[in-house]
Amino acid sequence: DVADRVPIAAWGHTFFEEWSASDLARVTLKRTHEFQFDYAKLQVRATCFGEALGSEFRPSGALTQPVAVKPLVRESADWGSVPDVVPGKLPSALGDQVDCLHRVVDAIGPDVPVIQTLFSPLSVAAYLLGRDPDRVVRELRADPKRLGTVMQKIAGWLVEFAERSVEAGASGVFYAIVKYASKGVLSWQEYSEWVLPYDLLVAERLPRKSWLNMLHLCGDHVYFDLARILPFNCVNWATRDPGNPGLADGQRMSGKAVVGGMDRHSPIAAGTAAEVRAEASDALRAAGAQGVFLAPGCSVSPWPDEKAENMNAMREVAVEFGRG
Repeated sequence: DVADRVPIAAWGHTFFEEWSASDLARVTLKRTHEFQFDYAKLQVRATCFGEALGSEFRPSGALTQPVAVKPLVRESADWGSVPDVVPGKLPSALGDQVDCLHRVVDAIGPDVPVIQTLFSPLSVAAYLLGRDPDRVVRELRADPKRLGTVMQKIAGWLVEFAERSVEAGASGVFYAIVKYASKGVLSWQEYSEWVLPYDLLVAERLPRKSWLNMLHLCGDHVYFDLARILPFNCVNWATRDPGNPGLADGQRMSGKAVVGGMDRHSPIAAGTAAEVRAEASDALRAAGAQGVFLAPGCSVSPWPDEKAENMNAMREVAVEFGRG
């Protein structure tokens, strides 16, 4: 059925709270209730997947990403130490994220879908190097067969994580391809031959009960054909980043629901409520109100704790547009 209005939500990292399942759940619930979001996207610690497979990270002590302490892979031969999936058993770094999700689902009630975040296999592989995107691309080009074996193992862990998350109450997943499906990083031939098979391996094995599955294409000049190829319900990307389609074009190109229209930095984080209203209105005038989720194209940074009126302005526009 057509919703009574465009759904809204936003998400952003909580670099202090993300190390505790209870603290992350508390912040997620606070934001969802405060701004009346229509779904909750769990913003897991970005390094948790690398930690689960053997890399070590520590909090930065600031509003920045965790710091690498000891990567699992120091030399190319170390890729062989990536562990095989253990059915029914998750490492604690992933088990904590499932625990957090369960807390949110229990507290939020049945009317607000909660989606779990998964990084793609290649995105996770970079964290096994201590969060080194340039090196993981070099390693992939040097030995795509070896990296393929690694990504297959990672895909197995991601499917296991998705299954445990859905059992805990998740309505779906947010599948993030972190800046690798972009023209300036890998060619389309490289990506489609060496990486896409493992994206498909995860996407096609998601739990059958997982109904709200969102693809996130991170970065600029993204390979938007992936939105059509990968079997997700909807797609999220930064519409204002160079080389990316706008919201209406993305809807036409993918044939799916689109999630975005708002820039992650400004005006939502650094501008005024009037500027947020203008940006949201422009997005919905261009794309219409059906098959559209109004949201940022990536994690809001910094989170506008002192600008609640900006988040509220996004909701006000969605209500005003109604069904379009």
